[in-house]
Amino acid sequence: VAEAIEDEFPDAYIDTFAYTYTRKPPKHIRPRDNVIIRLCSIECDFSKPLSDKTSMENRAFQKDIKAWQRITKNLFVWDYTQNWWCHQQPHPNFHVFQPNAKFYAEHGVDGLFEQSSPSSPHSDYEYLKGYLLAKSVWNPDIDWRVCYDEFLDLYYGKVAPYIREYHQLITDKVRKDNYVLTFASRMEWMDYDTVEAAQTIFAEAFAQLNEKDAALRERLNYAYLPVQYAALVAYPRIE
Repeated sequence: VAEAIEDEFPDAYIDTFAYTYTRKPPKHIRPRDNVIIRLCSIECDFSKPLSDKTSMENRAFQKDIKAWQRITKNLFVWDYTQNWWCHQQPHPNFHVFQPNAKFYAEHGVDGLFEQSSPSSPHSDYEYLKGYLLAKSVWNPDIDWRVCYDEFLDLYYGKVAPYIREYHQLITDKVRKDNYVLTFASRMEWMDYDTVEAAQTIFAEAFAQLNEKDAALRERLNYAYLPVQYAALVAYPRIE
């Protein structure tokens, strides 16, 4: 198809996926100059940056992207940034957006599509994640922590410290368990103690609000949704 259109439509490109069973590049054929290879990160571990060599899943992706970089002129990526088992469940991947954007830039990626959750309102910190993604794609060398703190302080105001504490809680839990955080993780890492700790954090956050904080209360309610979901699905303690 690419060959058939390249003379009549010199500015047109054929876009094809390197996705699941087609993620590994071919050994004996090469994409034409008017073909875009769109590599997908669907099997990766999003608890760690893609450059992390301690992750078996990410090492495999490193190998594939380097191989594609050698044989194609037009390398694009379809990247996953929310959880697709349930958009509202806790998915602590805030710390990988900027390192991953930098990784892509360093491996010849010309176009980056960050797949979020457009059809599901109030997904896990969708506004914060959208802000971090936009900043990281625009400039992969930014200090993502500065952008993270900027958003939290401006958007959550006096309850920002509690949001920060909650994010640290769940990020540390995933790291401690060395859990592979896939794009469709079913949150097997979540447990009773983590839910209870999160509930305590949010109880303290809600206690800071008064009748003048209607807008902030709404934002905090949406921030609390992932904890409520976790409380529904985490294993209880039964005697």
